[in-house]
Amino acid sequence: MYEPKVQPLLRPCNLELESYCLNGACYYAPDLDMLSCRCKPTFSGSRCEHEQLPAQRPSSPEEVIGITCGIFLLLTCIAVLLYCVWKKRVFKSPLSYKNTGQNNPV
Repeated sequence: MYEPKVQPLLRPCNLELESYCLNGACYYAPDLDMLSCRCKPTFSGSRCEHEQLPAQRPSSPEEVIGITCGIFLLLTCIAVLLYCVWKKRVFKSPLSYKNTGQNNPV
């Protein structure tokens, strides 16, 4: 049958042992007759001596595909907009004046 695990009772260390843990709080476990440390969130180890660097998870293939498609669509929209502006400027017809062939002095 399954027996629950009981966490040992921890008491704060004496003042002379306060520096036992390098980056955390020192505790004494009387049931085990040993010192224990509660590390700060970014540290680990028996005496909190190892700093844990934040881990970056690698990008998933779905994220890479999504970002690539987004950039492609953005560049396509910019290219279409530039083409429309260029086409309007190049093929813009100058104002046409009617030339009746008559000289109208004022």
